Amino acid sequence: MLDLTQIQQQLLAKRNELEARVEKLQADQQRRGGALSADSGERAQEIENDEVVDALYDETEHELNQVRRALVRLKQGEYTQCEACGEEIAHARLEALPYTSLCIECTD
Repeated sequence: MLDLTQIQQQLLAKRNELEARVEKLQADQQRRGGALSADSGERAQEIENDEVVDALYDETEHELNQVRRALVRLKQGEYTQCEACGEEIAHARLEALPYTSLCIECTD
């Protein structure tokens, strides 16, 4: 039996973790308003670092949106239903990836 209260607690904890990570990444993005280094090697490293921060931010935002959607689905009583086909998502899948919205068959 799937413990929805426990799942909700996991999702809330994950949401808080991701929101904190987003804040840190946003701060990193805002700090780079200054000029790049005059040294070409350092400048290349700074640009690469900026690209990594941007990618991490995008990935974190995507995961956070999935968690938020899962919380809404949980509240609406649709948490265990696949968004694509409407079938039941396997409990083992939901326990492993609490913010999934698709059954294993629909992930392909």
